Amino acid sequence: MRTRVLPFILGFASASLLALVVMLLMVFPYAQSRFETGRKSGVIYAHHMLLSKIQTMLGDDYQKSDGYVTMFEVKADAAVVVERNGVKTLRVYQP
Repeated sequence: MRTRVLPFILGFASASLLALVVMLLMVFPYAQSRFETGRKSGVIYAHHMLLSKIQTMLGDDYQKSDGYVTMFEVKADAAVVVERNGVKTLRVYQP
């Protein structure tokens, strides 16, 4: 009986170690990359929703001669800070 228990325990331990190595080397990096992809798409979605709120509440009118500083960009649109007569306002820039 003892001659069969020792190989079973060694086989179980080596299979467990192999499964752990596979999980550490393959599954966890994949899960981390999927997490980062989801986080980045959530940030883009949040910025896009902010742009639509800024545009409805504060408007998108500005003069290019006033100059602006970009706060954040989402694809082709951007939230910009415009200073007119010493007053800073937040506007949406759409090319």
